[in-house]
This record gives sequence, structure tokens and C-alpha cells, in this order.
Amino acid sequence: MENPFEQIIEKLNTIEKLVKEMHLQKYPFPESAAAQNGVLNMDQAAEFLSISKSALYKYTSEKRLPYYHTGKRIYFKTAELAEWLTKHRITTRKEIDKEATDYIIRKGRIV
Repeated sequence: MENPFEQIIEKLNTIEKLVKEMHLQKYPFPESAAAQNGVLNMDQAAEFLSISKSALYKYTSEKRLPYYHTGKRIYFKTAELAEWLTKHRITTRKEIDKEATDYIIRKGRIV
């Protein structure tokens, strides 16, 4: 009878091999040095932002997000994309009410 721990290790190795194969199918090239340094190409940026490449092209053509252009290639910095994402925060109802109350108190007016 085979050791159950050996069976588990064998199955884990099989799973690991399958996951690596799936990853290579989706990303056939190893991660570039640029991506490791926080510079992304169009595909990587679209995935980072969870949007389609066509939406990303639209945003760049409208100059709605920061990017770098070298020849025919477009690049993005991860930190700048993250900052761009967080700029679009929606104010909560509670925050709006507090701002209104603070304004009324500052101006000394009650409507």
C-alpha cells in the first residue's frame, strides 16, 4: 500500500504542472523586466484596469489617463494607473451631508 502523503504530493505536483501550463497558454512570454519595474504594455494595462483593450485605446486617444508613447508602442506606469483609478472616488451621502452641515455652521446661516 502506497503512503497517502506520497499520493497527496504526487497529486499536488500534477496540479502545479497543469496550472503552469494554463499560465503559459495565457501568457506565452515570461514577464518582462519592464513589467517587473512597474511598466506595462497595452495588454497588461488592460488586465490591470480590468477593461478591454479597445476601451484602453479610447482612453488614451481621449487623453483620459496617463501613458507614454514610444514609436508605435504605448506604455503605462502601474503607480500612475493606480492613482488614476483612485481619483474617481464617489462621495458618500454621509460625507455630502457633513459638508453641507459644516458649510451652514461656517456661514452662520440656517435655511
